Amino acid sequence: LRSRGVTDPRVLAAMERRGILELELAEKAGVGLAAAAAGIAGGGPIRVVVGPGNNGGDGYVAARHLAAAGVDVRVAALAEPATEVARWARQGWKGTVEPLGNAEPSAVLVDCLFGTGRVRHNRDTPRAARPRTPRG
Repeated sequence: LRSRGVTDPRVLAAMERRGILELELAEKAGVGLAAAAAGIAGGGPIRVVVGPGNNGGDGYVAARHLAAAGVDVRVAALAEPATEVARWARQGWKGTVEPLGNAEPSAVLVDCLFGTGRVRHNRDTPRAARPRTPRG
């Protein structure tokens, strides 16, 4: 797997403003995620956790590419896909999707719960998906 993805949120925002197709962006992001995860996993199993938005769609795409490369990959979802991109990507993933609460641990975890647009949690964010912050 080889990555040619864009990771800078400012570049991603500029691409969206220029009308780069969201599906194309999700595909490129998923390829990049898959390449990075495969490099870290070194042939071991990978768990991809996905949220309901476009970032979750990137995760489904990554899982599809990992599976096509023969990697042992599983997907766990916080919720059903809620955007066009996430639904499209979910349809492309032919494996099973388990609820996030039932996900077994894995040596490598690809976090596709929330994207760069998600800067803080709200009342609707499940406690398990909220970042832990030190108290002091």
